[in-house]
Amino acid sequence: MIPHPAVPRPPVTPTVVMRPFTPAPARWLPAHRGVDLEATPAQVVTAPMTGRVVFADRVAGRGVVVLRTRAARFTFEPVTAAPRLGKRVRPGEPIGRVAHGGHCDGRCLHWGAKVDGQYVDPMAFLPRSRPVLKPVIHSRT
Repeated sequence: MIPHPAVPRPPVTPTVVMRPFTPAPARWLPAHRGVDLEATPAQVVTAPMTGRVVFADRVAGRGVVVLRTRAARFTFEPVTAAPRLGKRVRPGEPIGRVAHGGHCDGRCLHWGAKVDGQYVDPMAFLPRSRPVLKPVIHSRT
């Protein structure tokens, strides 16, 4: 089954979380303000939602792409950007390739999300699989 183009998609597949989102107890305290998804060097990074590329450049020696959507502002690093600044992209459309630099350094993709200036878990934007009901087996003892 082909997913509907408006359905959010993970930026890399398979989607394996190497390090989860860890919110800070206060804005100035250290935390992991995103998720690290397992990836390989030069792996294609795709847009999770429809949005516009608002930043695609280097920050602190690594490539960063920022995508603004109606729901959030997403950041991806380290990424070598593919689309031009201002380009509108749809879910699943390539926005770059996993690069080297930062704490991921080609081993993972750091994916961050902000809503109304607050960091949130980007995984919350992805659809969850439906629950599977399993039969109850009653044993006679």
